[in-house]
Amino acid sequence: MRRIFSPTVRITLGFVLLVLYLVPIGQAGNSVITRELSRGGTPMTLLMLDPQWRVERHAREHEDEASDALLTHPGEPTPAVIVVHGFAGSRPMMTGYGYTLAHAGYTVMLIDLPGLGQSELSFDRGAQVQAIHDAYEVLRQQPEVDASRVGLLGHSMGAGAVIRAAMAAPERYGATVAVSPTPEPVSAATPRNLLLQAGGWESDFLANANAILAEAGGANQDFRSGRAREARTIPRADHVGIVFRQASHHAARDWFDRAFEFQAAGVHSLSDWRIVGFLLHVLGWMLIVSALAPNFLREPSREKDLMRRPMQWAGLAVGPLVATAVALALGGVIDLVGLGGIVAGGALAFWFLISGVAYILVAYRAPMPRFDDMVRGVGLFLFLAVALGAAGHLTWMNFAPTEARLLRWPVFALACIPWFVATELGQGDPRGTSRWAWWAAQSVTVIAGLVLLDRFHPGLGFSFLPVLPLYFAVFVYVGSKVRRPWAYGVGCGAYLGWVLAVAFPSIT
Repeated sequence: MRRIFSPTVRITLGFVLLVLYLVPIGQAGNSVITRELSRGGTPMTLLMLDPQWRVERHAREHEDEASDALLTHPGEPTPAVIVVHGFAGSRPMMTGYGYTLAHAGYTVMLIDLPGLGQSELSFDRGAQVQAIHDAYEVLRQQPEVDASRVGLLGHSMGAGAVIRAAMAAPERYGATVAVSPTPEPVSAATPRNLLLQAGGWESDFLANANAILAEAGGANQDFRSGRAREARTIPRADHVGIVFRQASHHAARDWFDRAFEFQAAGVHSLSDWRIVGFLLHVLGWMLIVSALAPNFLREPSREKDLMRRPMQWAGLAVGPLVATAVALALGGVIDLVGLGGIVAGGALAFWFLISGVAYILVAYRAPMPRFDDMVRGVGLFLFLAVALGAAGHLTWMNFAPTEARLLRWPVFALACIPWFVATELGQGDPRGTSRWAWWAAQSVTVIAGLVLLDRFHPGLGFSFLPVLPLYFAVFVYVGSKVRRPWAYGVGCGAYLGWVLAVAFPSIT
């Protein structure tokens, strides 16, 4: 990259990409009124299209039509939809549905489930239904809302929550959209007007959708009686990617339109480009770093005796296997799922601790940290918090901690540091391809070890795994500018520890 572009060109391209990241977010929120609300400890965000802007847009798009052609007039109560995220998600993850529905004329309520996002409540399956009912009560108090036409939409764990809420209070919810649903009992009458969605690349959830449809009486289009049912496959969508797919958003909107016999004026078709924007944002920061970051020299005299060659590759394989074996052995003694008060997050931190320590013991003589290593490590953490954390917060993963989560972060960070100290010792010269070979190898071994753990210890719900290769790639590249094992370990370990403490469900 350095040989192709000058530093000035790289900096310019980097800032252009940072701006491009903000464009789709700004466009989606254009003319949408936002209110931050709360009830019963559940944080909520209300979205609704500015009524006057909707009229003006309709007038521009239909210049030859009279103003009374509007099918929905400013001031008239509109249908509403409560939107619920899945495991390790939060309100930002579901804003694609929120903005699509808001631009269609719906009043939308996004919520953080108990124990997730900004909620300070404890993670509890029963409390999820109560949080949805609390959102319904808040919606009823909004003058813009027609309380007789309220729908539910949820993804994954949130899909199960909205089905249970609709079963518990069918008189409140006239339609339910369950995206990538978990198995839940239903009947031919409830939930009312049920649409099930699943991605073509998530076979387990596609099977769940078809099983629920069969239990609900099979497909039909009887919206008037509330017995409409359908299962729809979203092509080329995986379990996380489906929430960013326009096909999923529009299918949900069309289902609510039919269930509530609603047609808004001047519906604006939106595309959710947040994931693409997020990747551009990360690439932009990498370009800027490549131009501005100093290249600290490695210290061969300090590190030449640290490796037990060729054991650095053996350690990379042994560490994850040892961590998985230890976690499984202790699974019957300790609460691995809720370790550290964070569902799955504590188990991941513990796994990285054992894996990193085992890796170092097999492959290296660990160096002693120095003060300048710690300073560079803190700087690396702050950079990652901006380049990955802040952008991810706007895209799908909450990055703002509650007080209880912040207190857990140092412990989780310390647990993650050994793994990254070990990987930086092995990654070698950044000017060659060896660092990317290490990136591929550690991605494969880490995911394989965690998949094995999840297979033999159900309930951990490692939905975080698809993100790890992206994180590791950023770590490897930025780490090439640091080139100090302890600085790299502190920066990357502190960042991953933050994610584990903040993103996963809190049970205390």
